[in-house]
Amino acid sequence: MKISDIDSERMVIKVRGGKGNKDKLTLLEEQMLADLRKYYKAYRPKEYLCV
Repeated sequence: MKISDIDSERMVIKVRGGKGNKDKLTLLEEQMLADLRKYYKAYRPKEYLCV
């Protein structure tokens, strides 16, 4: 997942190439956003999050 796929203002994540090779938006829960922020602070990835 690219860091740019996360929209914390709208609380959505862009899923690229999902079922049927289509892109879609899915909801981002508060706890997941908090976990992603912790991961980002710990590992400082440049482009991709590898969770």
